[in-house]
Amino acid sequence: MDKKKKKIISYFLSFLVLSSISIAQNTLIHHEIIANVQPSASSIEVKDEITLPENMLSQELKFTLHNALTVSIETSGLRIEKINDGVNAEDVGMDREETESTEDLRLNEYKITFPENHKGDLIVNLRYSGKIESPIEQSEENYARGFSESPGIIADIGIYLAGSTYWIPHFNDELFTFNLKSSTPAGWRTVSQGTRVKNEDLNERHVDVWESPEPMEEVFLIAAEFTEYDYTVGAVTAMTFLRTPDEALANKYLETTAQYLEMYRQLVGPYPFTKFALVENFWETGYGMPSFTLLGEKIIRFPFILHSSYPHELLHNWWGNSVYVDFEKGN
Repeated sequence: MDKKKKKIISYFLSFLVLSSISIAQNTLIHHEIIANVQPSASSIEVKDEITLPENMLSQELKFTLHNALTVSIETSGLRIEKINDGVNAEDVGMDREETESTEDLRLNEYKITFPENHKGDLIVNLRYSGKIESPIEQSEENYARGFSESPGIIADIGIYLAGSTYWIPHFNDELFTFNLKSSTPAGWRTVSQGTRVKNEDLNERHVDVWESPEPMEEVFLIAAEFTEYDYTVGAVTAMTFLRTPDEALANKYLETTAQYLEMYRQLVGPYPFTKFALVENFWETGYGMPSFTLLGEKIIRFPFILHSSYPHELLHNWWGNSVYVDFEKGN
C-alpha cells in the first residue's frame, strides 16, 4: 500500500473515532466528580453529579458502590434505596477481567427512583464518604513475576483507586465520560485518565482537575508525593511521575515515549489521547491504563523495560484502552 493510501485510511479512521466519541457523549453516563482525600485517615469524601442519558430511564436505575462508603442523594424529587447489602465484589484485581469475586471487598446495591413523568436526561447528585484500605497482597496470577495487588487503598504512602475499588457508582458496566477534581495534601499530585486542566496549590492542599471526554470503563485516581517531569511531543504531552526525584531516569522515559509515539503513529494512526504518563507505583505492578502506565519502582529501573514492556503498555492505548475488548463475544 502506498503512502498516500495509508494516509487517507489513517485520516478516515481518525474521523470515525472522533465522530463516534461526539455521538457517544450524548448517550453515555457522565460523572462530575469532586474527591477530597485524606491519606493519613485512609478516607475519601466524594460529590458526584451524574448525568444519566434519557435512553437509560426506561429501565430500573441500579448501581453498586463500595460498602464502606456511606451515600446520600441531594437531588430533590429523587429517592435512593439500598436493596442489597454486602454483596461480594467481582473483578477486583489489577486486571479486573481475570479475577473472580472475593469476600475481601463487599458492595452495596442501590436503586434510584425518579418521577414517572420525567423527560430528558436525569441529573443525580450523590455525596458519599468512608475509608478505603484494602491490603496489598501477592497476586496469584502474577506470582512468578512478583506482582502484588489491591482492589483499592488510601494510605500515607500513596493512593490507588480504580474500577476494582467501586469508589464511584457502577451502573451495570455502562461506558461513561468524566471530569475529576481531586484535593490531596500539599506536595501530592494525582494522575487519572484524560487531560489535566488544573494543577495548583490551594489552602495547604493540592488541587488537580482531569477531564476525560473519551468513553471509559472506570475512573482511576492515583496519587502520591510525586516529582513530575514532562516533554511535549507534537500534540501529546509525555509525562513521568516519580516517587523519588530522578531527572536522568525521567528523561530516558520521556525520550522513549516520544520515539514510540511517533513509530506507532505511523504504523497504527493518531494517538487517541492528549498525554502518556509513566507513573511509579508504591508496590510492584506492571499495568496499562488509558493514557498512562503504572509500574513498580524496581520494574522502571530495569534497563530492558524501556524497549520491551514499556512500549507494550503504550501500544495498549490504541488496542485495549481505547478500543476495548468484548470479553463475552469477542471483537
